[in-house]
Amino acid sequence: VRGGAKLYNFFLQKSNEQNGRETTTFLLQELVDSGLYANKDSAYKGIQKITDKMMSMYIEGTQTIYDGGKRKQTRNAKAVIVAQREISYNSCSISLPPIIRNNAKYITILPIWAYSLSENGFMLLDYIYYLARQNTSKIKDNHRFTIGLEAVIAHLGIPTPDKARANPGRLIMEPIEAAIENIEGKSKGEIMITPIYNNSGDYANVHEFLKGYLEIKLEERAENYMIEIARKQERKLKNAAKKQEQAALKAIERKEQESASQLKLPTE
Repeated sequence: VRGGAKLYNFFLQKSNEQNGRETTTFLLQELVDSGLYANKDSAYKGIQKITDKMMSMYIEGTQTIYDGGKRKQTRNAKAVIVAQREISYNSCSISLPPIIRNNAKYITILPIWAYSLSENGFMLLDYIYYLARQNTSKIKDNHRFTIGLEAVIAHLGIPTPDKARANPGRLIMEPIEAAIENIEGKSKGEIMITPIYNNSGDYANVHEFLKGYLEIKLEERAENYMIEIARKQERKLKNAAKKQEQAALKAIERKEQESASQLKLPTE
């Protein structure tokens, strides 16, 4: 759904702000202020059109739980992505299903200026923040992380070289370069995205282009957030290792006590 990714991210943001309540309420003026829509009239029509489609879209997943290598339980979950919508020219109420509300807290909310990005710019920034959550240690240690360009075109839905054929520049390279410029411009240089290719720093064709990658330097606020996540994870790992070490020492002590109790002094 065109514009759906931006609007749904906005829904998740408001849901988080309102502590995951069953019904999330916001003013249409907030969408205008964020840059998603030009005015409340276009916001009204946009929400109505997009949520109509979302209310017929589902997410579904299956989880298999194993115990000792044997399948113990299989769970299947399915939910419509928007359960209910009520809208006026001033405000809107959206109901998201529990499976989405309960997991929205794990989604990194994008900066407010993200909503004024182009569609490709928004999708690329969303992908950057998604991968940043998986690269918090690299961000803490190096203040940077990388994304392969082949992964970028797959995420943005940009054609592969086979499909682009005679127009790889217009269909592949230009959209990515435009998305990068769009993000850096809207962030006023706070986010730095540096394309890196082969040793010469350039590419001769689309195949060399796609072998390259993007080096990402997040804005200070987002970087600090990711660093804090990395530190919390490190503390969890250290505590878990400490508990394992203590459990191992106790096990050794028990064995030593058992061995000592089984020893018999020689009788005269």
